[in-house]
Amino acid sequence: MDGPLENVFFSDDPKTLEIYVRRSKHEVQYGVPSQERINVAHLELCMRMPMEYIPDPRTVIEDAQDKEKEDRDAAERRRRAEEQRMIEEA
Repeated sequence: MDGPLENVFFSDDPKTLEIYVRRSKHEVQYGVPSQERINVAHLELCMRMPMEYIPDPRTVIEDAQDKEKEDRDAAERRRRAEEQRMIEEA
């Protein structure tokens, strides 16, 4: 499969991956060029699944922003605690 394609995972038209198996007795000569047209009548759908990107990039971005905010809050708490300790010592 070619990829990545734009908006495959987050589009208004969700994409689905379908995998078909061939149920005919006709053997395919792999690696040999052929002009024969493909007959899809004997194909059978064996799996269908929605295209999802895991982990969701939006979640990764939100998690990174939350981590930055927590780090800033922790630094601010440490600064306030240091200021409070300095005031108490004075």
